[in-house]
Amino acid sequence: MKRRDFLQTAAALSIPMILPSGRLFAASGNRPAGHVVLCLFAGGVRNMESLDMQEGNLMPNLLKGDHSLSADIRDGFDSLPPKAIQPLQKFGTLYRNFRFSHGPTAHVSGHLSVLTGKYFLNGHNPKYRSPYPTLFEYFRKHSDPVQSAMEAWWIAERNDPFNICSFSANKEYGAAFGANYFHPGTLLRGNILQEQIITNQIISKQQQAERIKNILDKHSNAQWNFQQNAFHNSVENREKIDAYIRKEVKNHLDGKFSQIMNLQPDVLNEDLINVFFATRILNEFRPRLLVVNMMGIDRGHTDFTLYCNNIRKADYALRYLWDSIQQNERLKNDTVLIAVPEHGRNLEPNSMRDRFGRLALDHTSDEMSRRIFCMIAGPAHIVKQNQEVKSVSGESIDIVPTVAHLLGFRDQMGFKVQGRVLNEALV
Repeated sequence: MKRRDFLQTAAALSIPMILPSGRLFAASGNRPAGHVVLCLFAGGVRNMESLDMQEGNLMPNLLKGDHSLSADIRDGFDSLPPKAIQPLQKFGTLYRNFRFSHGPTAHVSGHLSVLTGKYFLNGHNPKYRSPYPTLFEYFRKHSDPVQSAMEAWWIAERNDPFNICSFSANKEYGAAFGANYFHPGTLLRGNILQEQIITNQIISKQQQAERIKNILDKHSNAQWNFQQNAFHNSVENREKIDAYIRKEVKNHLDGKFSQIMNLQPDVLNEDLINVFFATRILNEFRPRLLVVNMMGIDRGHTDFTLYCNNIRKADYALRYLWDSIQQNERLKNDTVLIAVPEHGRNLEPNSMRDRFGRLALDHTSDEMSRRIFCMIAGPAHIVKQNQEVKSVSGESIDIVPTVAHLLGFRDQMGFKVQGRVLNEALV
Protein backbone atom coordinates (compact mmCIF):
# COMPACT_ATOMS: atom_id res chain seq x y z
CA MET A 1 0.00 0.00 0.00
CA LYS A 2 1.30 3.45 -0.86
CA ARG A 3 2.05 5.77 2.07
CA ARG A 4 -0.63 8.25 0.99
CA ASP A 5 -3.25 5.49 0.75
CA PHE A 6 -2.20 4.13 4.16
CA LEU A 7 -2.54 7.53 5.81
CA GLN A 8 -5.97 8.05 4.26
CA THR A 9 -7.08 4.61 5.42
CA ALA A 10 -5.74 5.19 8.92
CA ALA A 11 -7.53 8.52 9.14
CA ALA A 12 -10.78 6.97 7.99
CA LEU A 13 -10.53 4.21 10.59
CA SER A 14 -9.29 6.55 13.35
CA ILE A 15 -6.21 4.36 13.86
CA PRO A 16 -3.45 5.96 15.99
CA MET A 17 -0.24 6.43 14.04
CA ILE A 18 3.39 6.37 15.08
CA LEU A 19 5.12 9.33 13.46
CA PRO A 20 8.81 9.31 12.46
CA SER A 21 9.56 11.19 15.69
CA GLY A 22 8.30 8.16 17.61
CA ARG A 23 5.30 9.94 19.11
CA LEU A 24 1.90 8.30 19.29
CA PHE A 25 -0.18 10.88 17.46
CA ALA A 26 -3.91 11.28 17.11
CA ALA A 27 -5.15 10.21 13.68
CA SER A 28 -6.40 13.73 12.99
CA GLY A 29 -2.93 15.17 13.56
CA ASN A 30 -4.42 17.82 15.87
CA ARG A 31 -2.49 17.00 19.05
CA PRO A 32 1.04 18.41 18.80
CA ALA A 33 2.01 17.37 22.34
CA GLY A 34 1.05 14.51 24.61
CA HIS A 35 1.78 16.41 27.84
CA VAL A 36 1.83 20.01 29.03
CA VAL A 37 3.33 21.24 32.30
CA LEU A 38 2.35 24.79 33.22
CA CYS A 39 4.35 26.56 35.90
CA LEU A 40 2.84 29.67 37.43
CA PHE A 41 6.10 31.45 38.24
CA ALA A 42 3.94 33.33 40.64
CA GLY A 43 4.03 35.76 43.53
CA GLY A 44 4.50 38.85 41.37
CA VAL A 45 7.73 38.90 39.33
CA ARG A 46 8.87 42.28 38.04
CA ASN A 47 10.59 42.27 34.64
CA MET A 48 13.21 44.65 35.99
CA GLU A 49 14.56 41.88 38.26
CA SER A 50 13.95 39.02 35.82
CA LEU A 51 14.40 39.88 32.14
CA ASP A 52 16.12 43.24 32.58
CA MET A 53 18.60 41.80 35.13
CA GLN A 54 18.94 45.01 37.10
CA GLU A 55 20.21 42.99 40.07
CA GLY A 56 22.23 40.63 37.87
CA ASN A 57 20.97 37.44 36.28
CA LEU A 58 18.75 36.05 39.02
CA MET A 59 17.43 33.40 36.61
CA PRO A 60 20.53 31.84 34.99
CA ASN A 61 18.82 28.49 34.47
CA LEU A 62 16.08 30.15 32.44
CA LEU A 63 17.77 33.13 30.78
CA LYS A 64 20.94 33.73 28.84
CA GLY A 65 23.29 36.27 30.38
CA ASP A 66 26.30 36.50 32.72
CA HIS A 67 25.29 39.65 34.57
CA SER A 68 26.88 39.67 38.03
CA LEU A 69 24.66 39.69 41.10
CA SER A 70 24.35 43.02 42.91
CA ALA A 71 27.13 43.21 45.47
CA ASP A 72 25.05 44.94 48.14
CA ILE A 73 22.46 42.14 48.45
CA ARG A 74 24.17 38.95 47.33
CA ASP A 75 25.17 38.14 50.92
CA GLY A 76 21.44 37.66 51.50
CA PHE A 77 21.26 34.93 48.86
CA ASP A 78 21.31 31.20 49.62
CA SER A 79 23.85 28.99 47.93
CA LEU A 80 22.36 27.05 45.01
CA PRO A 81 23.90 24.44 42.68
CA PRO A 82 25.79 25.73 39.62
CA LYS A 83 23.61 26.93 36.77
CA ALA A 84 22.72 24.65 33.88
CA ILE A 85 25.17 24.49 30.97
CA GLN A 86 22.38 25.52 28.60
CA PRO A 87 19.61 27.81 29.92
CA LEU A 88 16.03 26.83 29.24
CA GLN A 89 15.75 29.75 26.83
CA LYS A 90 17.82 27.71 24.34
CA PHE A 91 15.10 25.08 24.19
CA GLY A 92 12.13 27.26 23.42
CA THR A 93 10.63 30.68 22.82
CA LEU A 94 10.79 33.58 25.26
CA TYR A 95 8.11 36.28 25.09
CA ARG A 96 9.84 39.35 26.52
CA ASN A 97 6.78 41.63 26.50
CA PHE A 98 3.94 39.45 27.67
CA ARG A 99 1.03 41.20 29.38
CA PHE A 100 -1.50 40.91 32.18
CA SER A 101 -3.66 43.45 30.39
CA HIS A 102 -6.83 43.92 32.42
CA GLY A 103 -8.19 43.64 35.93
CA PRO A 104 -6.45 44.14 39.28
CA THR A 105 -2.96 42.66 39.59
CA ALA A 106 -3.93 40.40 42.50
CA HIS A 107 -2.82 36.82 42.97
CA VAL A 108 -6.13 34.98 42.68
CA SER A 109 -7.42 37.01 39.73
CA GLY A 110 -3.98 36.69 38.17
CA HIS A 111 -3.98 32.92 38.58
CA LEU A 112 -7.50 32.63 37.26
CA SER A 113 -6.77 34.75 34.17
CA VAL A 114 -4.09 32.21 33.25
CA LEU A 115 -6.25 29.21 34.19
CA THR A 116 -9.58 30.32 32.69
CA GLY A 117 -8.59 32.40 29.66
CA LYS A 118 -10.69 35.31 30.94
CA TYR A 119 -9.86 38.50 32.82
CA PHE A 120 -11.65 39.32 36.05
CA LEU A 121 -12.14 43.05 35.50
CA ASN A 122 -13.40 43.76 39.01
CA GLY A 123 -11.18 41.27 40.75
CA HIS A 124 -12.32 38.02 42.30
CA ASN A 125 -13.38 37.09 45.80
CA PRO A 126 -10.92 34.36 46.87
CA LYS A 127 -13.62 32.67 48.95
CA TYR A 128 -15.60 31.68 45.86
CA ARG A 129 -14.87 29.62 42.80
CA SER A 130 -14.64 31.16 39.36
CA PRO A 131 -17.85 31.38 37.31
CA TYR A 132 -15.71 30.49 34.29
CA PRO A 133 -14.42 26.96 33.67
CA THR A 134 -10.77 26.28 34.31
CA LEU A 135 -8.20 24.83 31.95
CA PHE A 136 -8.58 21.51 33.77
CA GLU A 137 -12.31 21.39 33.07
CA TYR A 138 -11.94 22.34 29.42
CA PHE A 139 -9.23 19.71 29.00
CA ARG A 140 -11.16 16.91 30.63
CA LYS A 141 -14.53 17.63 29.05
CA HIS A 142 -13.48 18.46 25.50
CA SER A 143 -10.61 16.06 24.90
CA ASP A 144 -11.37 13.12 22.65
CA PRO A 145 -11.58 10.68 24.30
CA VAL A 146 -12.73 12.42 27.49
CA GLN A 147 -9.89 12.42 30.02
CA SER A 148 -10.03 11.04 33.55
CA ALA A 149 -9.07 13.12 36.56
CA MET A 150 -5.79 11.20 36.78
CA GLU A 151 -4.70 13.14 33.70
CA ALA A 152 -5.12 16.58 35.35
CA TRP A 153 -3.23 17.77 38.44
CA TRP A 154 -3.12 21.11 40.26
CA ILE A 155 -0.24 21.43 42.72
CA ALA A 156 -0.42 24.57 44.81
CA GLU A 157 1.27 26.04 47.84
CA ARG A 158 -1.68 26.98 50.00
CA ASN A 159 -4.97 25.33 50.83
CA ASP A 160 -6.71 28.69 50.77
CA PRO A 161 -7.31 30.44 48.43
CA PHE A 162 -5.61 28.49 45.63
CA ASN A 163 -7.52 25.24 46.11
CA ILE A 164 -10.47 26.95 44.39
CA CYS A 165 -8.53 26.88 41.11
CA SER A 166 -8.98 23.13 40.61
CA PHE A 167 -12.51 23.59 39.24
CA SER A 168 -15.12 26.30 38.80
CA ALA A 169 -18.69 26.97 39.88
CA ASN A 170 -19.85 26.75 36.27
CA LYS A 171 -22.86 24.42 36.06
CA GLU A 172 -21.83 23.03 32.66
CA TYR A 173 -18.45 21.95 34.05
CA GLY A 174 -17.64 22.07 37.77
CA ALA A 175 -16.39 19.38 40.16
CA ALA A 176 -17.09 16.50 37.78
CA PHE A 177 -14.34 17.83 35.49
CA GLY A 178 -11.93 19.15 38.11
CA ALA A 179 -8.25 18.42 38.65
CA ASN A 180 -6.64 16.46 41.44
CA TYR A 181 -5.56 19.13 43.90
CA PHE A 182 -2.42 18.38 45.90
CA HIS A 183 -0.70 20.49 48.55
CA PRO A 184 2.73 18.92 49.27
CA GLY A 185 3.45 21.09 52.30
CA THR A 186 0.55 19.56 54.19
CA LEU A 187 1.60 16.05 53.28
CA LEU A 188 4.90 16.84 54.96
CA ARG A 189 2.92 18.00 58.02
CA GLY A 190 3.67 21.67 57.68
CA ASN A 191 7.13 23.11 57.79
CA ILE A 192 9.64 20.51 56.59
CA LEU A 193 12.42 23.02 57.15
CA GLN A 194 12.08 22.93 60.94
CA GLU A 195 10.77 19.41 61.41
CA GLN A 196 12.77 16.62 63.07
CA ILE A 197 12.96 13.71 60.64
CA ILE A 198 11.12 10.96 62.46
CA THR A 199 13.44 8.14 61.45
CA ASN A 200 16.22 9.69 63.48
CA GLN A 201 14.31 7.90 66.23
CA ILE A 202 13.83 4.14 66.44
CA ILE A 203 10.18 3.35 65.87
CA SER A 204 8.42 0.07 65.19
CA LYS A 205 6.51 -0.76 62.03
CA GLN A 206 3.30 -0.54 64.05
CA GLN A 207 4.22 2.92 65.33
CA GLN A 208 5.06 4.02 61.80
CA ALA A 209 1.75 2.69 60.51
CA GLU A 210 -0.05 4.60 63.24
CA ARG A 211 1.84 7.77 62.34
CA ILE A 212 0.90 7.37 58.68
CA LYS A 213 -2.75 6.85 59.61
CA ASN A 214 -2.72 9.91 61.88
CA ILE A 215 -1.24 12.08 59.13
CA LEU A 216 -3.75 10.83 56.57
CA ASP A 217 -6.69 11.21 58.96
CA LYS A 218 -5.67 14.67 60.18
CA HIS A 219 -4.96 16.10 56.75
CA SER A 220 -7.18 14.04 54.46
CA ASN A 221 -9.06 17.09 53.24
CA ALA A 222 -6.07 19.41 53.17
CA GLN A 223 -3.16 17.40 51.86
CA TRP A 224 -4.78 16.19 48.67
CA ASN A 225 -8.38 17.08 49.39
CA PHE A 226 -9.83 13.58 49.28
CA GLN A 227 -13.46 14.65 49.54
CA GLN A 228 -13.15 17.28 46.82
CA ASN A 229 -11.21 14.95 44.54
CA ALA A 230 -13.72 12.17 45.15
CA PHE A 231 -16.22 14.10 43.04
CA HIS A 232 -14.28 13.44 39.87
CA ASN A 233 -12.09 10.38 40.48
CA SER A 234 -13.27 6.85 39.91
CA VAL A 235 -13.04 4.45 42.84
CA GLU A 236 -10.08 2.74 41.19
CA ASN A 237 -8.21 6.01 40.73
CA ARG A 238 -8.98 7.16 44.27
CA GLU A 239 -7.36 3.97 45.48
CA LYS A 240 -4.30 4.60 43.32
CA ILE A 241 -3.94 8.15 44.60
CA ASP A 242 -4.49 7.08 48.19
CA ALA A 243 -1.77 4.44 47.77
CA TYR A 244 0.54 7.05 46.30
CA ILE A 245 -0.07 9.47 49.18
CA ARG A 246 0.55 6.72 51.71
CA LYS A 247 3.78 5.83 49.95
CA GLU A 248 4.98 9.43 50.03
CA VAL A 249 4.09 9.83 53.71
CA LYS A 250 6.06 6.68 54.45
CA ASN A 251 8.98 8.00 52.41
CA HIS A 252 8.87 11.12 54.55
CA LEU A 253 8.78 9.12 57.78
CA ASP A 254 11.68 7.01 56.51
CA GLY A 255 13.76 10.15 56.06
CA LYS A 256 13.91 9.93 52.27
CA PHE A 257 12.96 13.60 51.95
CA SER A 258 15.63 14.84 54.34
CA GLN A 259 17.38 16.32 51.29
CA ILE A 260 15.32 17.54 48.35
CA MET A 261 16.68 18.63 44.96
CA ASN A 262 20.26 18.27 46.22
CA LEU A 263 19.63 21.19 48.59
CA GLN A 264 20.18 21.56 52.30
CA PRO A 265 16.95 21.76 54.35
CA ASP A 266 17.54 25.37 55.38
CA VAL A 267 17.56 26.41 51.69
CA LEU A 268 14.20 24.86 50.89
CA ASN A 269 11.01 26.84 50.53
CA GLU A 270 7.54 25.69 49.54
CA ASP A 271 8.18 26.55 45.88
CA LEU A 272 10.98 24.01 45.73
CA ILE A 273 8.90 21.44 47.59
CA ASN A 274 5.95 21.96 45.23
CA VAL A 275 8.08 21.46 42.15
CA PHE A 276 9.85 18.46 43.69
CA PHE A 277 6.51 16.71 44.17
CA ALA A 278 5.35 17.84 40.73
CA THR A 279 8.24 15.84 39.27
CA ARG A 280 7.29 12.84 41.37
CA ILE A 281 3.68 12.97 40.20
CA LEU A 282 4.85 13.30 36.59
CA ASN A 283 6.97 10.20 36.98
CA GLU A 284 4.28 8.29 38.90
CA PHE A 285 1.20 9.01 36.80
CA ARG A 286 2.46 10.85 33.66
CA PRO A 287 -0.61 13.14 33.52
CA ARG A 288 -1.31 14.96 30.28
CA LEU A 289 -1.84 18.25 32.12
CA LEU A 290 -0.07 19.35 35.28
CA VAL A 291 -0.04 22.88 36.70
CA VAL A 292 2.14 23.96 39.63
CA ASN A 293 2.34 27.34 41.34
CA MET A 294 5.17 29.05 43.22
CA MET A 295 4.29 31.87 45.60
CA GLY A 296 7.57 32.39 47.47
CA ILE A 297 8.33 35.46 45.40
CA ASP A 298 5.44 37.22 47.12
CA ARG A 299 7.83 38.09 49.96
CA GLY A 300 8.60 41.15 47.84
CA HIS A 301 5.99 43.17 49.77
CA THR A 302 8.29 43.43 52.79
CA ASP A 303 11.77 42.17 51.86
CA PHE A 304 13.32 43.02 48.50
CA THR A 305 16.42 40.84 49.02
CA LEU A 306 14.36 37.81 50.00
CA TYR A 307 12.17 38.45 46.95
CA CYS A 308 15.28 38.31 44.73
CA ASN A 309 16.55 35.23 46.54
CA ASN A 310 13.25 33.45 45.98
CA ILE A 311 13.32 34.35 42.28
CA ARG A 312 16.64 32.47 42.18
CA LYS A 313 15.03 29.49 43.91
CA ALA A 314 12.07 29.50 41.53
CA ASP A 315 14.55 29.57 38.63
CA TYR A 316 16.40 26.56 40.05
CA ALA A 317 13.07 24.75 40.63
CA LEU A 318 12.14 25.30 36.99
CA ARG A 319 15.47 23.84 35.87
CA TYR A 320 14.92 20.81 38.13
CA LEU A 321 11.46 20.34 36.61
CA TRP A 322 12.84 20.55 33.05
CA ASP A 323 15.69 18.15 33.82
CA SER A 324 13.26 15.66 35.34
CA ILE A 325 11.13 15.74 32.19
CA GLN A 326 14.22 15.19 30.02
CA GLN A 327 15.24 12.18 32.11
CA ASN A 328 11.88 10.47 31.57
CA GLU A 329 11.95 8.58 28.28
CA ARG A 330 8.16 8.71 27.97
CA LEU A 331 7.94 12.45 28.56
CA LYS A 332 11.00 14.15 27.12
CA ASN A 333 10.02 14.09 23.42
CA ASP A 334 6.35 14.75 24.02
CA THR A 335 6.11 17.42 26.75
CA VAL A 336 5.86 21.20 26.55
CA LEU A 337 6.78 23.29 29.59
CA ILE A 338 5.24 26.75 29.95
CA ALA A 339 6.37 29.22 32.64
CA VAL A 340 4.57 32.51 33.23
CA PRO A 341 4.09 34.89 36.20
CA GLU A 342 0.52 35.79 37.05
CA HIS A 343 1.52 39.48 37.15
CA GLY A 344 4.47 41.78 37.84
CA ARG A 345 5.22 44.43 40.49
CA ASN A 346 5.07 48.20 40.73
CA LEU A 347 7.66 50.56 39.30
CA GLU A 348 7.76 52.59 42.52
CA PRO A 349 8.67 50.87 45.81
CA ASN A 350 6.79 51.05 49.08
CA SER A 351 8.30 52.23 52.38
CA MET A 352 9.44 48.83 53.75
CA ARG A 353 13.24 48.43 53.97
CA ASP A 354 15.02 45.11 54.36
CA ARG A 355 18.26 44.54 56.29
CA PHE A 356 20.28 45.65 53.26
CA GLY A 357 18.39 48.93 53.04
CA ARG A 358 16.44 47.96 49.93
CA LEU A 359 12.83 49.10 49.53
CA ALA A 360 10.14 46.50 48.93
CA LEU A 361 7.61 46.33 46.09
CA ASP A 362 3.84 45.94 45.94
CA HIS A 363 1.62 45.21 42.92
CA THR A 364 -1.23 47.70 42.59
CA SER A 365 -2.07 47.60 38.88
CA ASP A 366 0.39 50.20 37.63
CA GLU A 367 1.85 49.76 34.15
CA MET A 368 4.96 47.93 35.35
CA SER A 369 2.88 45.38 37.28
CA ARG A 370 1.22 44.41 33.99
CA ARG A 371 4.53 43.59 32.29
CA ILE A 372 5.45 39.92 32.51
CA PHE A 373 7.25 37.27 30.48
CA CYS A 374 6.35 33.85 29.15
CA MET A 375 8.66 30.94 28.38
CA ILE A 376 7.48 28.03 26.23
CA ALA A 377 10.00 25.19 25.99
CA GLY A 378 9.82 21.74 24.51
CA PRO A 379 11.08 19.38 21.81
CA ALA A 380 12.28 20.96 18.57
CA HIS A 381 9.50 19.30 16.55
CA ILE A 382 6.89 21.12 18.69
CA VAL A 383 8.46 24.39 19.93
CA LYS A 384 10.73 26.83 18.09
CA GLN A 385 14.15 26.78 19.73
CA ASN A 386 16.26 29.67 21.05
CA GLN A 387 13.78 32.30 19.89
CA GLU A 388 12.85 35.64 21.47
CA VAL A 389 9.65 37.53 20.73
CA LYS A 390 10.58 41.10 21.60
CA SER A 391 7.47 42.92 20.42
CA VAL A 392 4.51 43.43 22.76
CA SER A 393 2.85 40.10 22.03
CA GLY A 394 0.87 37.64 24.07
CA GLU A 395 -0.99 37.93 27.35
CA SER A 396 -2.24 35.88 30.28
CA ILE A 397 -5.48 34.80 28.64
CA ASP A 398 -3.54 33.21 25.76
CA ILE A 399 -2.33 30.33 27.90
CA VAL A 400 -5.62 28.37 27.89
CA PRO A 401 -6.08 28.36 24.08
CA THR A 402 -2.39 27.56 23.61
CA VAL A 403 -2.56 24.55 25.93
CA ALA A 404 -5.85 23.54 24.31
CA HIS A 405 -4.14 23.60 20.91
CA LEU A 406 -1.14 21.61 22.16
CA LEU A 407 -3.33 18.92 23.73
CA GLY A 408 -5.72 18.80 20.80
CA PHE A 409 -9.04 20.10 22.17
CA ARG A 410 -9.04 23.73 20.98
CA ASP A 411 -11.63 23.19 18.24
CA GLN A 412 -13.95 21.31 20.58
CA MET A 413 -14.00 24.25 23.00
CA GLY A 414 -15.46 26.66 20.47
CA PHE A 415 -15.00 30.30 21.47
CA LYS A 416 -15.35 30.05 25.21
CA VAL A 417 -12.20 32.03 26.05
CA GLN A 418 -10.84 35.42 25.04
CA GLY A 419 -7.24 34.60 24.14
CA ARG A 420 -5.40 33.24 21.12
CA VAL A 421 -2.94 30.44 20.40
CA LEU A 422 0.67 31.60 20.79
CA ASN A 423 1.60 30.37 17.34
CA GLU A 424 4.86 32.35 17.24
CA ALA A 425 6.36 29.77 19.61
CA LEU A 426 5.12 26.66 17.82
CA VAL A 427 6.51 24.75 14.87
